Amino acid sequence: MPVNRPHQARAHGDDELLLSVIIISFNTCDLTMGAIASVIGQIGCDAEIIVVDNASTDDSAARIGKHFPQVTLLALPDNIGFGRANNLAAEKARGRYLLLLNPDTLVQPGAIAALLDFAHRRPDARIWGGRTLAADGRLDPRSCARRPSLWSVLAVASGLAHLFSASPFCNPEAMPGWLRDDERGVDIVTGCFLMIGREDWRELGGFDPAYFMYGEEVDLCLRAQKRGAMPAICPSATIIHFGGASQPAAQRMVQILAGRIRYCRSHLPPSQGWLAIWFIRAGVVLRLWLYLLAPARSTGRIRLQQVHRLRRIWWNGYPDHDGQTWSNAF
Repeated sequence: MPVNRPHQARAHGDDELLLSVIIISFNTCDLTMGAIASVIGQIGCDAEIIVVDNASTDDSAARIGKHFPQVTLLALPDNIGFGRANNLAAEKARGRYLLLLNPDTLVQPGAIAALLDFAHRRPDARIWGGRTLAADGRLDPRSCARRPSLWSVLAVASGLAHLFSASPFCNPEAMPGWLRDDERGVDIVTGCFLMIGREDWRELGGFDPAYFMYGEEVDLCLRAQKRGAMPAICPSATIIHFGGASQPAAQRMVQILAGRIRYCRSHLPPSQGWLAIWFIRAGVVLRLWLYLLAPARSTGRIRLQQVHRLRRIWWNGYPDHDGQTWSNAF
């Protein structure tokens, strides 16, 4: 059902819309067009779609512009990263709500209406997310998470979170045991499907631009909570998330490590932050040595060797200055 609700429409002027859907595309043309198509059937005249193409080399901008002339397309000459691209789109947005959507997703029927209804019922949350499924239809629990702690960082770095993934004690960030099938408050709503009020976004300053990719939504949600937000998940707002479509695995891991280290530096108490950072560094070295002791080469070993060679990039996390230079780091 197209989204066009009179009780939520245009409170701040005739040019304001109810919803702005923001999609950041990078070398995912076919997936991005699928995501756009899945949204178009669910929105009406009170919503807009803004796509930022981060200097893709697969002809994304031209093809998207040709197939979807109703979409606001910002084709950038350089890859400025996920966080900064969302900030740029948000500056252009006219919606009361901003819905951040990954390009490698398919929004299921009724999901956007359900999420807007949820926001209307739970205005105190101020950040809202939904339920994500993998391509095969199984639950993808990564739509939300608990905030990383010193213990959870150690559990991830040491491999305990992977070995005992079903244990809430060993894998607390993933919140195992909850099928995301009921409404619940969470610490983190993942940026693949995150809705926030435009005014709240602007008061927070959007994503911290130092995060080139990965970790920016963790930082945003925690800063929002300091201002009274209580992020929440709506199980009836469902998307399919294919995941990891735009990057090689080693590059993705480097950026995840950089984001986690910056998080530890910014959000953990100083007495814990430095220790957590060394847990992360040691975890990479430990896993690499375990792979090197194995008799056969594997994709995991090759990936970790690449990550270790690139340690100058992630060792100290994303720097305090603008993260745009990361587009040339590889």
